Amino acid sequence: MEIGNNGYDQYELEYAACNNKATPNAPSMVDVYRTIVDEVKQQKNGAAINLGEIIILNGDIDPVVDMHGTEKAVRKIGFPVIAGQDRRPWFYNSTGTSANVVTEKPTEWGPTLHTKNAGAQVGGFVIGFDAIGTNSGNAGNAPQPQLQFRFVTVRNSGHMTPAYGPQKTLRVVYHALVGKQLLSPVLPATMFNVSDNEFYDKPGLFAQWVNSAMSNI
Repeated sequence: MEIGNNGYDQYELEYAACNNKATPNAPSMVDVYRTIVDEVKQQKNGAAINLGEIIILNGDIDPVVDMHGTEKAVRKIGFPVIAGQDRRPWFYNSTGTSANVVTEKPTEWGPTLHTKNAGAQVGGFVIGFDAIGTNSGNAGNAPQPQLQFRFVTVRNSGHMTPAYGPQKTLRVVYHALVGKQLLSPVLPATMFNVSDNEFYDKPGLFAQWVNSAMSNI
């Protein structure tokens, strides 16, 4: 595994990320994302005008691009979390895969695929950030920003999420990236201010939210 040049002899180590020879002044991807969002704010060109979605996707067992480090970098960009869209689980429909595919596929591809329908399963976690300063109001009622900026983790996935978790990645691509919809409902404003009974009862506030999130797949 090549960290220094990603396996390419002519690879230029321009950015601080994935660069074991980075200097203190090496450009950071944090600044790259800030520049992209600034272009959208100022509507400087056609590409910026049409950009409506930025998703930073990270497998949670990636041994090189660690999920925790990526999340820390995303938060360092400086955008506030949208009300009700802090770290929360998202779900996908874990449908059965053809037995022929399961038995004949490469071992490293789709290791969690199975032949039986499993229904709603946790796909990972998602955080929604207000990248262009349009968020206001209470959770559940805040207007959505024109530019969606989300950090999404994929459960039990390494670096190449389509290979590790094809169904999970497909959910992110079609529902969030193409459909521009929330991967998970916003958290109720009172979620963490209620009594234990209200939180856990049958069904408590938490169970109600989970049922809503699972039914949205």
